[in-house]
Amino acid sequence: MQLGKKEKTIDQHFEDMPEQELFLKIRDDLLHSRTGIKLEEQLTGDDPGKLISEMNSYISRMYRISEEKIKRFDAYIENYIFGFHVLTDLMKAKDISDIKVLAWDNVRIKQLGRRKSTNVKFWSSEDYRGSVEMFAVKNGINLGNVNAIQTFTDKRSSDEFIYRFNISTGVINSTGEPYLHIRKIPKEKKTVEDLIDLQMLDEGMTEYLNQRRDEGYMIICGKNGSGKTYLLNALLDEIPDFESVLVVQENEELFSNTHPDMMFQHIAVRRGDKKINYSLKELVINGLLTDIDYIVIGEIKGEEALHFITAALTGCKGMTTIHSIDAKGALDKLADYCKWASDYSRGEILKLLSCVKTIVHVDDFQVQEIVVNHGWDENTGENHLETVFDRGKGVNRI
Repeated sequence: MQLGKKEKTIDQHFEDMPEQELFLKIRDDLLHSRTGIKLEEQLTGDDPGKLISEMNSYISRMYRISEEKIKRFDAYIENYIFGFHVLTDLMKAKDISDIKVLAWDNVRIKQLGRRKSTNVKFWSSEDYRGSVEMFAVKNGINLGNVNAIQTFTDKRSSDEFIYRFNISTGVINSTGEPYLHIRKIPKEKKTVEDLIDLQMLDEGMTEYLNQRRDEGYMIICGKNGSGKTYLLNALLDEIPDFESVLVVQENEELFSNTHPDMMFQHIAVRRGDKKINYSLKELVINGLLTDIDYIVIGEIKGEEALHFITAALTGCKGMTTIHSIDAKGALDKLADYCKWASDYSRGEILKLLSCVKTIVHVDDFQVQEIVVNHGWDENTGENHLETVFDRGKGVNRI
């Protein structure tokens, strides 16, 4: 008998293994072990075809499964690495703004402003943990024990969205499993005109806020997901072209495609073995040396509040967002943050905060309040605040 071309030997043990179990075994061997492919190095090469080819070569040597099964594995692993695995359809959906994963079989979304459950599930707890690690590795993030809380932005994976990730790991979570939250920010920026169409505000409010912006610092406050960042992002493009602007932020959500003199910087914090650490504080301080008229801080959550005030007292204008349940409470929240970084008394800080001239409260994607600060009143020991708009109470003095 004449022997033909030598056929590939199939390892029946692996060939008969349930497909999900097999794929997870190969995946973890390839990507999440010391003996497999060094994924960080492969991803920097930005060549999916080469990576898949190297994986197939490894599988042929180590697992010896059929070509048909390798092809199905290739489709899975390409989506796992370069897509978002079981979350892919949710990540692409235009009407979904938030994805929250509380467990491998509990994926929640916010769709058209309403939170709801989904039928989406990861394959297993191990599959979910590996996927979270993959999301981090693709963005240069180390999820070691000293990095149990990480927030980062992915601007490359989608032509339509910027993805903001927040990951906390089992080191701090009571479940022992990761929590994952993904906020989707459309790359097609909403303008003030868009927000007017969505009834966040009206033309009169827009004109008024543009006038108030030139009077001094403006705070946009509200709860998480209320629309603060959408409003701030839209107001950026309302700043006149002759003004120079610096925007500093933790996650890269603010941007402008129209303003000719606007610089954007993001924090660079120590992650893993990296020693760099440039917080919002350092970015604001450096910004004072760069001939700017406006300093915009994406969100104030700590000691950068004090340097926000310092910039204002130099004559710089600016805007920021802060979490607060109402407009008047925003100054108190800002004062608390300033106390973290100084030995000023609360009264001294509130006096300094007279530099904040306008406070806008946003809730449910609508401007609910606009409060004007007329300055420090020595007699009362308080800032003189006037409510010029209150949607709930029917007040409108704009």
